[in-house]
Amino acid sequence: MKFDLFIIACILIGADALDTVMVLKEGGRELNPFMRSMISKLGATEALLLSHGLFVAFMWAIYGYLSGYFFAVVAFAYFAIMLNNIRAYIQQRKS
Repeated sequence: MKFDLFIIACILIGADALDTVMVLKEGGRELNPFMRSMISKLGATEALLLSHGLFVAFMWAIYGYLSGYFFAVVAFAYFAIMLNNIRAYIQQRKS
């Protein structure tokens, strides 16, 4: 079950990176100041792939020390972020 939650979290992290790029291409803005700085320096796709990839690699590196609950919380958080990104994308497409 723990590995399943890890995989779900990774999929949602990747989906967040993709839908964030979509929102930014539609004229949206990144709300996270750290990510906004990275995006201004590296570009949206590169910054999101780097940051999200490093987070996944970090989770994998310490996988044995983390509980299934941790991955459930990460999955839930990224699911909520994704829903917000989709909402922002739809709003921007309407305007």
